[in-house]
Amino acid sequence: MSRHPDIDLKLRALLEMAGRRGAESQAAFAELYRYTSPKLFGVALRILRRSDWAEEVLQECYVNIWNHSANYQAGLSAPMTWLTSIARHRAMAAADSLRADLLSTFPRQITGTLAETLLVPLIHFILLSYLPFGRMRRSRDPNASAACGQ
Repeated sequence: MSRHPDIDLKLRALLEMAGRRGAESQAAFAELYRYTSPKLFGVALRILRRSDWAEEVLQECYVNIWNHSANYQAGLSAPMTWLTSIARHRAMAAADSLRADLLSTFPRQITGTLAETLLVPLIHFILLSYLPFGRMRRSRDPNASAACGQ
């Protein structure tokens, strides 16, 4: 049970109206956005640690919320719990994707033989596997974040 039942009722009503589609639903969705976006932005920012990335994730979250607001089931979770889980999952997916993008840009190597063509990517993979990217990403130390390229 939520500590704020009146807020839950308001959010639940806004989600129901947003799920209906039409002029009334657009107004309800705008109010839902004004009411919940600071918290969802904070969730995304805490995970991604960059406001520009968090803003992109927030936009994706509200597109998802708009598309699936009719599917919200009040009996399964409180409205803010449902919204927060969407933001958290989107932010974690974005963090994984962005981390993969950071690691996938190796300088192009000029290779002369087939063995070199096969060995250079393997050497990159082996060397990168020894770096503690997970620990650096979870660390609150600003030096660790800088070492991780963020």
